[in-house]
Amino acid sequence: MNKSLRALVFLMFWASTSLYSQVVINEYSCANYNSFTDNFNDSPDWIELYNTGGAAVNLTGFHLSDRVNNPTKWVIPNINIPANGYVRFWASGRDVVVGTNYHTNFKLTQSEGPETIVFADASGAIIDSVTIKKHQQGHSRGRTSDGAATWSIFTTGTPNAANNNPYSDYATKPTLSVPPGFYGGPQNVTITSPDPNITIRYTTNGDEPTAGSTAYSGPVNIATTTVLKARAFSSTASILPSFQETNTYFINVAHTIPVVSISSTQVDNLILGNAGLDGCFTYLEYFDKNGNFIEEVGGSADHHGNDSWAGSAHKGIDYVVRDEMGYADEIDVPLFKVTPRSKYKRIILKTGASDGYPGYHPNRACHLRDAYIQSLSQRAHMDLDSRSFEWVQLFVNGQYWGLYDMREKVMDPDYTDFYYNQEEKDLDFLSFWGGLQVRYGSAAPWNNTYNFIMNNDMTVPANYAQAADMISVTSVIDYYILNTFAVNSDWINWNSMWWQGNKAPKTKWRYTNWDMDNTFDLGENFSGWQTTGFNSSPCDLDDNFANSGPNMGHLAIFNKLKTNPDFKDLFVNRYSELLNSYLNCTFALAFLDSIVAVMTPEMPAHIQRWGGNMPQWQNNIQYMKNQIQGRCNVVNQGIVDCYDVDGPFTVQVLVDPPGSGNVKFGNQQLSAYPWNGTYFGGVNIPMEATPQPTWNFWYWELKNHTVLPDTVTDIVSFALATSDTIIAHFKQDLPFDLTVRVNPPLSGNASISGFTPPAYPWTGSYIDQTLINLNATPFAGYLFDHWELAHHTVNPNDTVQAVNFTVSQQDTIIAHFVKIEPPAPSKFSLTVDVSPVNAGKVNLNTNLIGFYPFTTQLDSNTQVNLTAVPDVDYVFAYWSIKHHVLNPDTISSFVNFNLNQNDTVVAYFVVNTVPAEEVPILYIPNSFTPDGDMVNDIFKAFPNQSVLDGELMIFSRWGELIYKSAEMPFGWDGKYGNKDCEQGVYNYVLNYNTVSSGRKTLTGSVL
Repeated sequence: MNKSLRALVFLMFWASTSLYSQVVINEYSCANYNSFTDNFNDSPDWIELYNTGGAAVNLTGFHLSDRVNNPTKWVIPNINIPANGYVRFWASGRDVVVGTNYHTNFKLTQSEGPETIVFADASGAIIDSVTIKKHQQGHSRGRTSDGAATWSIFTTGTPNAANNNPYSDYATKPTLSVPPGFYGGPQNVTITSPDPNITIRYTTNGDEPTAGSTAYSGPVNIATTTVLKARAFSSTASILPSFQETNTYFINVAHTIPVVSISSTQVDNLILGNAGLDGCFTYLEYFDKNGNFIEEVGGSADHHGNDSWAGSAHKGIDYVVRDEMGYADEIDVPLFKVTPRSKYKRIILKTGASDGYPGYHPNRACHLRDAYIQSLSQRAHMDLDSRSFEWVQLFVNGQYWGLYDMREKVMDPDYTDFYYNQEEKDLDFLSFWGGLQVRYGSAAPWNNTYNFIMNNDMTVPANYAQAADMISVTSVIDYYILNTFAVNSDWINWNSMWWQGNKAPKTKWRYTNWDMDNTFDLGENFSGWQTTGFNSSPCDLDDNFANSGPNMGHLAIFNKLKTNPDFKDLFVNRYSELLNSYLNCTFALAFLDSIVAVMTPEMPAHIQRWGGNMPQWQNNIQYMKNQIQGRCNVVNQGIVDCYDVDGPFTVQVLVDPPGSGNVKFGNQQLSAYPWNGTYFGGVNIPMEATPQPTWNFWYWELKNHTVLPDTVTDIVSFALATSDTIIAHFKQDLPFDLTVRVNPPLSGNASISGFTPPAYPWTGSYIDQTLINLNATPFAGYLFDHWELAHHTVNPNDTVQAVNFTVSQQDTIIAHFVKIEPPAPSKFSLTVDVSPVNAGKVNLNTNLIGFYPFTTQLDSNTQVNLTAVPDVDYVFAYWSIKHHVLNPDTISSFVNFNLNQNDTVVAYFVVNTVPAEEVPILYIPNSFTPDGDMVNDIFKAFPNQSVLDGELMIFSRWGELIYKSAEMPFGWDGKYGNKDCEQGVYNYVLNYNTVSSGRKTLTGSVL
């Protein structure tokens, strides 16, 4: 590359880098509470970029993020930022672009630890970043002037405009010497600040301190329950007033439940009924039932309730923790015992609403109906979303405000995110209170669901399956049962709430319990029951809203689904299950008593604040109990009358033997036996038997019914026609010992069902019918050969390393391995010699060797047959060989072995000292194998040099001559008439003439 071209490339790179680095993060706000609104009419956090250069910059493909370790979190769309121009991004988490409203996929948080705003290029290289610092409501932080190196605070943000009127910092928040909490007497509180040139101002009435509030001059005496707030004001013009410090001191106050203190300049007027103050800044402190300070947050308060807000002096509050205030992002502690959730942005401080005591139904109000029914729904594990609750005592600006039920808010994206992983952008959340309210998302998907169900035949299985894929049928059922059992008279046309989540896996349409105060005959009847007392029919409302359309079509959906027999079975059995358990009066009344027991010590203070008296409240509780008991007494007949069923019939379920298993009856998992309950006839009831460990299901036993498909299947069903006793029989699995061995030792491992024994033999116990998996692993130098089991057959076969079998008895398992031998050469060398020289000869595989030493090459593993033939005046003595073992021994004249390495064999002879006529002159073998393998195929007589001539004759065992030869050396190939003779014993006669002894005869037999 020449110098000119290199310089050009460098200039282009410098120009590109310089161009993008001239764009900087210029301003941001995490405190945009009702200051600037987006296209959704919300007020999310925002980030401003500024182009410091004189040329426009295209930001397409660049990134914004709130994490340094993930700088490419959100991709900037096609945006041109002009010279000395601005672009604002909404940090809303929506991840959408609508015109010039650019919404990132993340939000900003200022109060829960340091976050960083990151601006990065297309590759993820960070161009600019800034660590978020806290700022107060409506404020922003930005460069002191556009593009400047220093940063300041702005009391009014300037998105898409020049930064102006900067402040350098906030004064330091003061410190109060006495912690918030409960005290038995007055407290003197000292207020301090580390800053110079400041004045601390404070209030004791809950108001936020202002420049006109009392200036601190010495310890503040707290003699009664008080909210003490302090704030530092600097005399330096560029330093803004500090955040406020808030402590509530309870003097000579005792409670048995948690306490909540809320305070602000406006919240007392809000809770007195001025709903126009909705959204006012409010500080909240939370103390547990023992009086320990637990949490404090800043946020906003809104009025809660509709009729109750208008008709009762005791009013409720919706509270939202707001990071925009700069104090906290959420309540970061567990609030409700029934849920594992421990983070909350929204809670409700509820007064009992229409059921609030004394309220506007002083002769019926119990102050607990909604809390009772929603918590009962939770205890019953109903497929409904309920507001978890805890009793609290509320103080407003230091004044006692009565007994409240603090609630988890269901209509809250944080709720759906925690329990269902469905965020705000995923929701279609609807409610109906005199009219449809689309809380999140759209009503269109619900309308589609309603229309599909109402316009299609639900008895067709495919249609029902599609409907069940759109809406939770168990939620439909539980919603219907709970509200009809409680005779909810403020329902369907009021206080209905339902939602779905669209993120995969999708959350089907489901129902939410909402303001169930008008139940158990409180006194109002907005829904049109014939009576709100316990005698009302459960299906009383079914026709009231038959043609009301999707917004109030919940009962119409229920009745249409009920035309499907599976849905009807599920519904009737679910009603039975609940009436046998959580809606049974034994449980329902005891559960009510447990709630009343918590309230009772706290009610006198509440009554003193709001009126009424304890006897009246206790009478009201008893009236509600009577309504519940009456409902339990009549609801069974109402179900029979409404839903075309029989009974109910009593059912007893037992397990035999006790402790061997469990039964799921309908959808109710039983745990204690004998179990007794009542179920309706005319519907199909499923049953399932589940054995305990070491047991197997055996069979069902029923006195009056037949189950399908049979009594030996663990999952069956039947329809009740009368009462019955049902026994689930189980039989025990017996353990069997399995012993694992490896052969030879140290040749490998044998694992059994994933466990490798540390040593062998190893024995373990396994339950009858357990599937056992075996796996053999050879050590180095070995190969797996086969499995050996005495009483089981392995699959697929015993030569596979990984096998399995089902244990049915005791057994020993042996994994056999074989040693890997080095490959043998194809041929070996064999040397044959005699000693002394000329003392004799050796016959090698029927060939008489003529000279010595004699060396030949033979195939590996060849059988070598050797015969020592002494010469005249010598006799055979013994053999010597280096690397093989001779059969039968080394002193036999005829021997053999298999050649598997190079070797030398020597035949030793000695001088004959026996008279000549006694010297054996012939060697005759006693067997041969005429099988064509060229080894020992010929039966031969081996003469020495003293034999002159002779003849060999072979006879069958019947004396028939089958072979005769007069030629030396004598030999027979096992044939007679060119045909192989049968295997057997044959006799021979050998006549021969010698030099010294004349004619001789030898006889014998050969095999």
